[in-house]
Amino acid sequence: MSGIFSSSDLSFVEDVMDSTNGLGVDLVLNSLAGELLRASLKCLKTNGKFLELGKADMAQASSLSLGIFWKNISFHGVLLDLIVRPDNETHFVETGLSSLLQNFIKLGIVRPLQRTVFDVSHVPEAFRYMMNRGRMEKVLIQIASPSMTMDVTPHAYFSPAKMYVIAGGLGELGLHFTAWLCKQGARHVTLTSRSGLQSCSQARAVQQLQSTYGANIYTFDANVSDYESMSALLTSVGSQVPIGGIFNLAGILRDALFENTKESDLKAVFEPKLDGTLVLDKLSRELCPNLEHFVVFSSIVSSCGNAGQTIYGYANSAMEGIIQGRNKSGLPGLAIQCGPIAEVGLLAASQQNITVDSVISGTHPQLLNSFLDSLDVIMCGQTEGISASFIPAASSRKGFGNSAGPENPLEALGFIMGLTDVGSVDSSLKLSGLGMDSLMVVETKQVLENKYGIVLSTPEVLELTFDRLKVIWMEQQKPKDK
Repeated sequence: MSGIFSSSDLSFVEDVMDSTNGLGVDLVLNSLAGELLRASLKCLKTNGKFLELGKADMAQASSLSLGIFWKNISFHGVLLDLIVRPDNETHFVETGLSSLLQNFIKLGIVRPLQRTVFDVSHVPEAFRYMMNRGRMEKVLIQIASPSMTMDVTPHAYFSPAKMYVIAGGLGELGLHFTAWLCKQGARHVTLTSRSGLQSCSQARAVQQLQSTYGANIYTFDANVSDYESMSALLTSVGSQVPIGGIFNLAGILRDALFENTKESDLKAVFEPKLDGTLVLDKLSRELCPNLEHFVVFSSIVSSCGNAGQTIYGYANSAMEGIIQGRNKSGLPGLAIQCGPIAEVGLLAASQQNITVDSVISGTHPQLLNSFLDSLDVIMCGQTEGISASFIPAASSRKGFGNSAGPENPLEALGFIMGLTDVGSVDSSLKLSGLGMDSLMVVETKQVLENKYGIVLSTPEVLELTFDRLKVIWMEQQKPKDK
């Protein structure tokens, strides 16, 4: 037989069998994975041999149907790195592979791949260069010397051997923050709220955290400002696993002009913020000798102010004062002045028309993923206080066709995929069929979310078409109903 067929989908099986009159081939040298690997097995004729060069399915312990072996085929895993290892030298020499490889090198049959070298300061360019499918060479990053300095991004880490207690942890923000903690290593988390588990969505979220991360998630009905309740809770969970962190995310909004504020409003707003933090501060000093994190989620309102939120700003400011006291005593303490978050939190729950273009206390609402990403840096440097908010230098969400750069997601996507004219592409084709690889998927997700506020999962990006993206973008530009 002779022929070249594409292995990007399963159609090559039929092509191979047609070309061999239904017999199949004697040998398959395979580097495909998953369903494509199993399809390649079907191309073998009776007594054929299958040489597996890839490692993806081996690493994932993927299974094969034994029915394929009725054709008396043989399946061989070829792991050259194991064959040439120093501890396997005897086998390498005895099998003749050593002399065979040396002869092939001398004859020029086996040659090193060409390589393109980038300086360590040009890593993004190296990845973009590697995305060009027409290149076969190795792409290398040159590290100048072991003593060179490099800019690195710190990452927060939470020990799987410690307990982390989150007051207000059963709210929407609390559950997302818990997922972030688990992603950063935590495996024992206690969530408290005044009313405990109240909805099916909360229960499902807790279940998902347990199944996704293998974490132990404990939920308690406890008022953070109640000293006796919190003392019993910390004593109980601390007896199981040492408490490594306490986080106060609890809060209540009672917006009103100051002259209209009632005593009941003051009490409701102060309880979770000021009173709760005082309780946690005192108990942590008594019951948590291994504490590494004591974090309160404050608000940017405490420093910028906002109409109708005087008492809320004061409660947050007083909470930050407690953190200053802890720092002066040499104890861990961090206050994060959170700006508004578009999707979750007190502001999103109280107002229906919040968008990333709204302006609140001089800032724009942050996307949730952006806020959680900022925590990765914030939590590494425990200072007294820091702000997490979004203040754009200039709006880039005006419309289409700015020559200074992509002004809409269609142009941005075309730039990522190296398309000089987006209009010349069949807009109904899925991106996966247009040659989008894993690196392009990551860049596409980041650009769509960070620049255009379009949040998509990896499978959704691969299934995306230019037509569908245009619909999403146009829907997003419509004014929201109040």
